[in-house]
Amino acid sequence: IDEVESSRRKELHDSLGKNPLLAKHAAKIIISTRPEASADAANFFNSADSTFTVHCLPFTTDDTRAMLHRAIETKAPSQDRVELWQQLDRWGVLSALTNPFVASMCIETLLFDRHHLQDAHDGACRPQWQPLHETDVYEAYLRSKLGSNTNDSVDDNACFPRLACALGMAVAMTSAGVSHSTVGALGASNIKHCSSVLRFESNEGDAVVSFRHKSLQEYITARGILQELLGQHGLASPASGTAIINALPSVSKHSPNVIRLLAEQL
Repeated sequence: IDEVESSRRKELHDSLGKNPLLAKHAAKIIISTRPEASADAANFFNSADSTFTVHCLPFTTDDTRAMLHRAIETKAPSQDRVELWQQLDRWGVLSALTNPFVASMCIETLLFDRHHLQDAHDGACRPQWQPLHETDVYEAYLRSKLGSNTNDSVDDNACFPRLACALGMAVAMTSAGVSHSTVGALGASNIKHCSSVLRFESNEGDAVVSFRHKSLQEYITARGILQELLGQHGLASPASGTAIINALPSVSKHSPNVIRLLAEQL
């Protein structure tokens, strides 16, 4: 439900209300990975009925280790496995893998571009004892996907063209309070540049486009906000930077995860 654009929410609510089985005899359920969804449940269903939250299948440290073990043992060359486990321990990354998507980003970067994780850990402003944060995993993943195709460290200038496209799309969608848009609205060339971090069915103008995960859109937006606050102006258009700063009050309401990811980078 949280992924449904606001324009579709009334349509969905009306369809639930027209179904007599759902309207009279069955519970109305929101399934979400986000804690704010339970707070929005009563407003979403326009109902004064009491709501309650059931937490199912929490993602535990054991689950994280199982994902990492399965990936390393089945996908990494046998001669690299011990070194990979040693690097994971040295980076202290386990505590940052708070959900399956962050864990999957870490795994993909670890297997194919692990120097980006190493660069995040060895950053100039980071004490060596400090473990990687969740935002470090997002950053390493983005640099892997949107940076150069070489094994050299990727700086912001090398990463900028494709990252700027992703940033513009993320900011536009977050400012509008949506997590889906269309090829026509975002621009086919932008979609092509950032295809590695997007989901879309075709290059047709009315094809639906979203980031691979909503939190990826939120991190990129948070990254852009931080750049604007620091005067780095990562957005191609200065007006876009001003717009996202002005939209912060509404963003904090409908996308609290953006503010959380922004705070973690400060």
